[in-house]
Amino acid sequence: MAYRGARHAMKTRSAASSRVLAALLLCAASAAWAQEMEPDSMLFPYAKQGPFVIMPARIVSSPVYQVGYLAGIFACLPASLIQDARSGGDVPRDQEASVVCGRGLGLFIGWPVYAASGLPFYLLKQIFWDGPRALAGLFKAPAALPAAEPALR
Repeated sequence: MAYRGARHAMKTRSAASSRVLAALLLCAASAAWAQEMEPDSMLFPYAKQGPFVIMPARIVSSPVYQVGYLAGIFACLPASLIQDARSGGDVPRDQEASVVCGRGLGLFIGWPVYAASGLPFYLLKQIFWDGPRALAGLFKAPAALPAAEPALR
């Protein structure tokens, strides 16, 4: 009896560890995809906030972005095929209708998740890092001005 219980416990641990490993791999893949996702634009308010804010926002929003990207590609695939047939296959990959549509839909549904998931980290950074640094700068003695050189006559 004890042997069966131990075998069942090992199977349960094995299944749980494989789920954890799959989740970690998904997060790693999402983070890699997220590197590509964030352009330098006003759409991404945390662009200059550092990795404490950016990485959680990227990791949480990138699976949503990926789903939107794939849905957009498949939705616009007929338009892309027609565009490719008309141009004789000379359309650059980044200008294909399905890719443009996928990026747009991915950004459309991924941006709110990006903004919402980065907000708590942004607020924590402002309260516990940027705020105290700004206050410390108020009490700092002003730097001495360099001595003026005598004017030549």
